[in-house]
Amino acid sequence: MTKAQLDAIRKLQINDGDALVLPQDVDPSDINLLMETLRELVPPPQRVMVIVGPLDKLSEADMNAAGWYRK
Repeated sequence: MTKAQLDAIRKLQINDGDALVLPQDVDPSDINLLMETLRELVPPPQRVMVIVGPLDKLSEADMNAAGWYRK
């Protein structure tokens, strides 16, 4: 990942249940590297969603499938 791409990540303190929104132009190999790095955290987060591209483009059905329900 380039420095610009790293700066575009919105959340750097990663906890269970977080969603990481990455820029749309991130290379798939960099996403895999990020996922491997997340697994190495102590303790590793159990539930982290990685989203590539704008979050506002997810449909309500996609959010429901990911476990995000409106209350």
